[in-house]
Amino acid sequence: MSPDWRRQGRLSAVIERVRGRSAGFVGARMDVAASAVWLYWHREVPPEAAERARAEADGGVVVELRTTPYALDELTAEAARVLRTCPAAVSAGPNRDYDGLRIGVNASETPLDAVRVESRMPVELMARGRIIPIRRG
Repeated sequence: MSPDWRRQGRLSAVIERVRGRSAGFVGARMDVAASAVWLYWHREVPPEAAERARAEADGGVVVELRTTPYALDELTAEAARVLRTCPAAVSAGPNRDYDGLRIGVNASETPLDAVRVESRMPVELMARGRIIPIRRG
């Protein structure tokens, strides 16, 4: 097994231990090379998660706890709605910090300046690996 696979497995285990069964958990991301994880909760990080994060940080893993204004079900529902209502959208889901949406567009079929996404959340357009932040509405 490669060192990166072992490190990724270790980071995944840290995420599971810190998040536990905490209410309001939205998602996580990791940076294997930096041995760092970011965990996101809707509005407030539970105290028990903060305690577990401090313990994990002593083990050499950088653990950041963050909040987001949206619950996972809100992000998922809005992504599904955008896919139904925006003909240019080919994919949709939470962005990397869970504070808005990332919408994938096939730019070869629709010029980016012609794409209109109506959403109550911040939206980023992604086309051919480029990310283009746009404003709401």
